[in-house]
Amino acid sequence: MLTYLKTILRERWPLFLLVVLVLGLISSGFMASRSMTDRIILKTREDLQDNWRYQYDILVLPEQSPKIEGLGEGWVAPQSTLGGYGGISLDDLQKVRELPGVELAAPVSLIGYVPMDTIDGYYESAQFGDFFRVDHETRVYDGLSERITSNNRYFTQYNQYGEKEEDILSDAFAEEGGLKNFMPPGTTFRHPNEYMLIGVDPASEEGLYSLSNSLENGTDLQNVRLEYQLGDPIIPLIVLKDQKYQVSESLQVYKINLPSDVDEEAFLGGPRRYLANLPHEILVDLSIEPFSEEWRNQDIQLVLQGDSNFSFEEKSPSVGEMELYRYSPIQYTEADTIGGTIPTVHTKKVIGETNILHSGKSAGLLRYRAMEEIKETQPYGLRIIDLYDTDRLIPTYQDSWQPGDLLDLYTPHQAMIIENGAGEPIDPTPLVPVPYKNTYYTGAPDAITTLDAAEFFYGDRPPISSIRVLVSGVDGRSAESQRKITETAERIMEATGHRAEIMLGSALGKVHVDLDADDASQPGLIEEAWRKSGVSWSIEEQVEESNLFLFGYLLIIGTVFCFTVIRHSLLRRVSEFAMLRSIGWPRKRIVWSLVLEAVLLTLLGTAVPVAVNAATREVPWQQLWPIPLILFALVGLGYAAGARRSLGGTPRAGLEGEAGGTAAGGRVPIRSIPSYVVSQMLRRPARFGLLLLVMALTSFMSILFLATKQSLSDFLFLSFLGETIDLALEGYQMALLVTGMVLTAGVVLLLLWLNISERRSEFYILHAIGWPVRRIRNYLIAESAAIGLFGAGTGTLAAWLAVNALSDLSLPAWTYLAAFLIPALVLAVWPVPVLAALRGRGITKGKPAA
Repeated sequence: MLTYLKTILRERWPLFLLVVLVLGLISSGFMASRSMTDRIILKTREDLQDNWRYQYDILVLPEQSPKIEGLGEGWVAPQSTLGGYGGISLDDLQKVRELPGVELAAPVSLIGYVPMDTIDGYYESAQFGDFFRVDHETRVYDGLSERITSNNRYFTQYNQYGEKEEDILSDAFAEEGGLKNFMPPGTTFRHPNEYMLIGVDPASEEGLYSLSNSLENGTDLQNVRLEYQLGDPIIPLIVLKDQKYQVSESLQVYKINLPSDVDEEAFLGGPRRYLANLPHEILVDLSIEPFSEEWRNQDIQLVLQGDSNFSFEEKSPSVGEMELYRYSPIQYTEADTIGGTIPTVHTKKVIGETNILHSGKSAGLLRYRAMEEIKETQPYGLRIIDLYDTDRLIPTYQDSWQPGDLLDLYTPHQAMIIENGAGEPIDPTPLVPVPYKNTYYTGAPDAITTLDAAEFFYGDRPPISSIRVLVSGVDGRSAESQRKITETAERIMEATGHRAEIMLGSALGKVHVDLDADDASQPGLIEEAWRKSGVSWSIEEQVEESNLFLFGYLLIIGTVFCFTVIRHSLLRRVSEFAMLRSIGWPRKRIVWSLVLEAVLLTLLGTAVPVAVNAATREVPWQQLWPIPLILFALVGLGYAAGARRSLGGTPRAGLEGEAGGTAAGGRVPIRSIPSYVVSQMLRRPARFGLLLLVMALTSFMSILFLATKQSLSDFLFLSFLGETIDLALEGYQMALLVTGMVLTAGVVLLLLWLNISERRSEFYILHAIGWPVRRIRNYLIAESAAIGLFGAGTGTLAAWLAVNALSDLSLPAWTYLAAFLIPALVLAVWPVPVLAALRGRGITKGKPAA
């Protein structure tokens, strides 16, 4: 038997070398795909490990705080830390801090909105008794367009205090309701100017964000206390250095030149209309950006000196009766959460707000917050002690944060406008905050103070809006860390009765917010970063599942490749097996010789990946043990199928070159190309059935491969972290796809080569009876094209049904069209070079092959 094996290897070494190379390609492909999938998972885990932990582990919210309906559990909207006014008591805070496992508990209190300083400007050279026209306009840019939010024009007469002008125009002007002012003509810039005021515990905030690093003057916050002036509190403020508002205001003051003789009949149509038609002389033309670095937080009064010239006077800080405004939080209505798409929530606009102080001041801007309360005026003062810069804030856990990332309540949104109010897509552009606090996006907190100040404003009510909790002993992204945080959250809920949102494993997810706008100049649809609990775990599971499918694709194609080579190699040896049986070899002995061949081929095929791994060290050696088992199974499958056909007939039939099978094709008369194709397919059903199977599998697995890749990309696209991971995986996924396509091309080429080369006798006879080579080639092209169309069509249809039945994914039509046409076209073209190559070896001339 060994002598026979050596003879077979010596005589058929090219074929066995081909088989060894095929096995080596499959095993190397297995090793490469294993290495790539390991790299994909490793890279994914590295990215997740760097981002798995949020800036805190648990967010405690009052039980009665509003939830976002329609998005389900686990979603945390931007600025959820400031989702309501109070609700958590100081006793609850102390209970949380005393619980085992709590490393740090940082409270935050949304106090409300305090009125800050405006800028008064007046023309100093105005003369008593003169009439003036004053034009004041405010423009605001929100990231999409610049809109006029205030456009006031009024006429005024400058009167000396306590004096009354005695002339007919002045009297008529007063009777019409005209403004007679003892102040020089001018306006008030930067109005309204409300600051969102929050209270924090400086020590806790320092432990969470190192707040002191962000301060311009290095103020020691932990020693800041309320001060009192004549018994009234002075609230210390750390204000936002750059509110990022883009606001411009312009002022024009005109002197109206009256005629020397005023005729009463001239202004019977109204004094103001009369004044409007008189010659005007411009005195002041000034434009400023009141929220720019030059002007913000300046408590000054402008003395306008003509044209755009001015000087300024500083005001003295005062303590007096001041108001505190409170606006309702954003109200979200129903949410659209269609599978595989970015969730869309809808905002609820506020209609008919009646706050007199603010009426008309937000014209052209949609309002989403109602005036919830104007606290009764009470005496207090405000004092700016420092500025904070969000760009210099760094969380304690720096490995989970990169410069420019969101910083919870300090940089809460960073929203992108993706559609205008008319529903038209636009190039994504950042949504810019505006200074009107009843609009959608007002930016980060404008001012920070202490919890003592929060207690002053809240009185007997619970002042804390939320508590951010760090859990001790959470060292890495593991099930143990998850257990610790979950247990701590349960303890908090049991001890306080409040909600505890777990931020473990959360990631920034994309959410679309419909602003319910109907004007192309307004933002209509924006994309925001909301946090979704558990996303990092879901990403890892999805990546691992997808990689298993991608490797499965390679394994199926490799199996068909190996099966085809070995089965056809045995079918070519049918005469040899018949001779052995004729001289007395039993089938069992031949089968054992084939088993030895299979073992030898397995060992030779295993040597290829061993040599490759010895050179590259891509895969740990202990992970290579499945390779010989897989190769032996693949080789054994091919040998079993080939031996069954080769040894199934009688020795006489085998000596005639025929393996066991049917010859149904002989019943189909050959009158045309289609009848020839059908005859050949029925005459060799296994041979052509395998080709059909390969073509169907190629189309089917190619579409499912792309569908799986697209599904993974769509899933990762739903979060910002996943989008980064998807870009990192793209190269590996493409390498897997190319490897699969190369194996598929090899299978098809090999099948065509074997199919044509085994029919040399048939082609010789056809050529001998007068068929030209061109006619034989055309028949082969038609035969291959028919197989390609039928096989690719079957696979494409099956893939379309599978994709639509098992997922909501919608692949473009060209994907299915390409999967149907490309295999058929390739199969139709390839017989030409194959036939040309074999023609030189006597396939259509000389003696027919045995």
